[in-house]
Amino acid sequence: MTRAGGASMDNFSAGEVGGIFAGAIALLAAAGKGLAWLLNWQGERSDAKAARLRAWEDSLDRREREARAAMELRFRGLEVAVIKLRRRTWAMRECLQEVTTELRVHAPDSAAADRAESMLRSAWAETLDFDVPEDLAELARMLDDDEGEGR
Repeated sequence: MTRAGGASMDNFSAGEVGGIFAGAIALLAAAGKGLAWLLNWQGERSDAKAARLRAWEDSLDRREREARAAMELRFRGLEVAVIKLRRRTWAMRECLQEVTTELRVHAPDSAAADRAESMLRSAWAETLDFDVPEDLAELARMLDDDEGEGR
């Protein structure tokens, strides 16, 4: 079966068929390799991005732990400072109250005692007891009188 003006399709030799088959296989292999390279390139890009993200997360975790440790250390220092200040403030308050009470015994109309009582009351916003018990006041008067006689 030959066609007019053309080659017969029945005239392919086994070598030609093998060559065409090998060429098709090579073409498919090249396309497969190209596709594999493209997919691998995308995978490598994705892997690189994931690695950068992991590194950033690790860095963030490390910085967060360091900041937390620094804040906890500072917080403990502040707690200690507050405890010391409370103790000192309590001692100063007690001292002022004692001195003011004693001053009231010896100088009941003292303007300094009035100011000290006013400051203590405003600072602590609670009722402080500056009233001298009567028996203590009597004892202080007796001591004051004794001192006055011994002069």
